[in-house]
Parts: sequence; C-alpha cells; structure tokens
Amino acid sequence: MNTRKKLFFACGIGLAAASAQAEVTFNGFATLAGGSTLSDEDRLFGYDEKFDYENNSLLALQASSDLGDGLSATAQVIARGKDQWNAKLAWAYVGYELNDNIKLIAGRQRMPFYVFSDYLDVSYAYHWITPPEGSYALPFDSTNGIGAIITNQIGSADSTLHIVTGRIKEDLELDQLREADLSGMYSVAWTLNFSDFSLRAGYAQADLQYSIPEIEQALASPDSNPVKDLVGGFALAGYDITNELLANDDDNKGNFLGFGATYDNGNWLAIAEYTEITVDHTTLPAEQVSYYFTLGKRFGDFTPHITVGADENTPNSAFLDAMPTGNAQFEGLKQLARENFFETDIAVTDNEYYTLGMRWDFHSSAAFKVDYTTHTANHLDKTNNLLRFAISTVF
Repeated sequence: MNTRKKLFFACGIGLAAASAQAEVTFNGFATLAGGSTLSDEDRLFGYDEKFDYENNSLLALQASSDLGDGLSATAQVIARGKDQWNAKLAWAYVGYELNDNIKLIAGRQRMPFYVFSDYLDVSYAYHWITPPEGSYALPFDSTNGIGAIITNQIGSADSTLHIVTGRIKEDLELDQLREADLSGMYSVAWTLNFSDFSLRAGYAQADLQYSIPEIEQALASPDSNPVKDLVGGFALAGYDITNELLANDDDNKGNFLGFGATYDNGNWLAIAEYTEITVDHTTLPAEQVSYYFTLGKRFGDFTPHITVGADENTPNSAFLDAMPTGNAQFEGLKQLARENFFETDIAVTDNEYYTLGMRWDFHSSAAFKVDYTTHTANHLDKTNNLLRFAISTVF
C-alpha cells in the first residue's frame, strides 16, 4: 500500500465501524495554521501583512456506526477559525451496502469534484497546507441528496464510480456571500487506480439561482439610479439585460469538468489536475479554468515539494459583443455594463502562481508544514507573496 493510500486510511474518513452492536467510533482531524503576506500591500487567500492564526485552522470530529446487515451511519462536524469556530454539520448520512461492489448513501455528503474531494479538509492527507485555492474554488463541497459508490476490477485497475444527486439551499461565497439555490444537481466521478498511478475524471451540473439584493432593490426602486438607468437604456435600444444581471430564474446553468492524474510510489509524488467551471446568464465568470502540477520527493520524514499553476477566467459579456455597434451612446452603455457588472476583476482573472513547501512528519499522527506562495495577478499587474505554517494531525 503506497503512502497516499495509507494516509487516506489513517484519516478514518472511510466508513469503518467498531462492531455490529452499533457501537460508535469517533475519530477526527485538525489543522492549526498561521500565516501572513510579506508586505503591507499584499492580500492573498484571506491573509494580509498581519499574522493570522485562524484562516486555515479547523477542528473536526467524525462519528461512524455500523448498524449491521450493511447499514451504517456517519456524521461529521467541523469548526473553522475563519467562521469564528462555529461548528457546522459537514456530513450526515446513512449508507447501505447492497453487495460487495455497490454502496448507497442518503443524506448530507461530499460531492466528488476533485482528486482530493474525499478528504479535502484533512490536511494531514496531502503535502500542502491546503490544495491549490484556484483549482479548488467551488464555494461548496457537500450536498443534501443521494449517492452511489460502485467499485469493480477492470483488468489490473481498481475502478470506482461515484454518483451523487442533490440540492443545496444555503449562503454561498460567489462574488460575495449570496443566498443561493442549486437544484437539479448531479455529479459523476470515475477513478482508476493502477497501484502507484491513478486517473480521475469528473463532471457535474446544476441549475443556479442566487439573490443579488442590491440590484433587485435598485430595479424595484421608484427613483432613478445607475442600475435602473442602465437597464432602461438597453430597453430603449430593444434589449433586456435583466436576466443577465439577476440570477433568480432557472436559466442559469452551471457545469463542472475535472481531470486528474496522480503518481505516488512512496518515494516520488506527482499530481496534475485540470478543472473547468462554466456558468450561463449571470455576472459571474462565464468560464473559470484552473490547472496545476505538483512534484514532491520524500527523504525519510521530510517531503519538499513544488507546485506551479494558473487560473484563467472569461467574463460573461459575450452577449454584449453580439449587439450591434456604431452608435456612440449605445457603445457607452455597453462599456458601463462591462465595467460595473460583467468584466470586474473577479470575471477577468488571469493568475499564475508557484508554491514551494516542506512537510515534516515529526509524529506518526501529525505533520508540520510550511508553504511559500508567489501569486501573480496578470490582469492587475500585481504580485503577492504568502508564507504559511501549519501543524496537521489526525486522531
């Protein structure tokens, strides 16, 4: 069993249970992290020049129980420093093993988006303090619904097909914190493990609705205001841009596509991952593409590593380009729409970054990590530098 698989097993994130008498098994994990940017002008991943001990810190407890005859129950609670250590129920589901190859899951469960989705919050399970933020950018990782895990042997490969369908109605961090509803959601991920090498592909889709109170209130106001005047100007030209400004109907389709490859022979570690998110008819980016490659080498208890990656966003402004040109006043309206709603900094992101890090397994259940990241936002012509430290443990 290679080191990566051992870590996954050690984290206890699987559905192992104590006994058939419905005894409850408890395990948990924690990350105590600190960091700061290297100048008073730098801002990156929630950090600034003042040393912060809460942004990536968390504590989690998981309870699992084998109810017998293939039935089990699992619950996981996580408290995060960035949320003022308020505990949140991350998982709460019942699993049923139909046979040796098929397991059904019902309840709040993890969506299988990424290579590290199964143990996304368990920093001890990977070499970084956190996986690359740009690639792992979805504002949610769990859903309420039903799922199935189907395992098989295909030649020399272990095949795992993970299917989940559900719905999310909660506040999500989009362009800012928004009340959101993701319905008609489904996700499919297929992983093939060949001893030291694995391949993964995933796809997900959902209908996205979310509230934008500042625009909704501006449009409903009886008084003149910039938003209302902008919409009115387009209306006079024969165009209704209300649906693009508001994301409160079911025409806003979101899609996720991901590919990953991992090599880990216990000595060398190499991972590559590509993710693509597309969203229609909103002020969010039309397309978000992220990718990274990481390489690490183990020297006993020490694992130095390097990661390079990029994040590229395309704005949702193509519908403006399709409108007629030539009228100076109308061109001015389109430019206002671009600058204020559709081509903001978040929508035209063009980032490059690299991370140098070291993991030290100073204990059988704990690791000390240090990561240094240089992050260049090409669209802003700005480079930020971030230094982070962490102790990650499982228990």
